[in-house]
Amino acid sequence: LNLGADASRSVVVNWRTDIHQKDGWVQFAKASTGTQFLSQLDSLKSTTTLLNFEEGQALYHSAIIRGLEPGNSYVYRVGN
Repeated sequence: LNLGADASRSVVVNWRTDIHQKDGWVQFAKASTGTQFLSQLDSLKSTTTLLNFEEGQALYHSAIIRGLEPGNSYVYRVGN
C-alpha cells in the first residue's frame, strides 16, 4: 500500500501473484463495525504486468483507489 499522487485522497495497492491468476481486483469500502462494509464495496480492476525472474515468473498487479475522504478509515482486499 502506497500513497497516491494526492496522498489525502488516494492510495496505490500493489501485489504479486503466480502466473495463473490472470486478473487482479481490489475491493474497498469505508470501514465499519462488523461486516456492514460488505454491502458498500467498490471494485477496481488492476493493471497487470508479467515479471520474469531467474526462479520463474510472477504477475505484478497495481490499482489506484481514488476519491477517498480525509479523516475516514477504509478497508480493502485483493483477489481475482
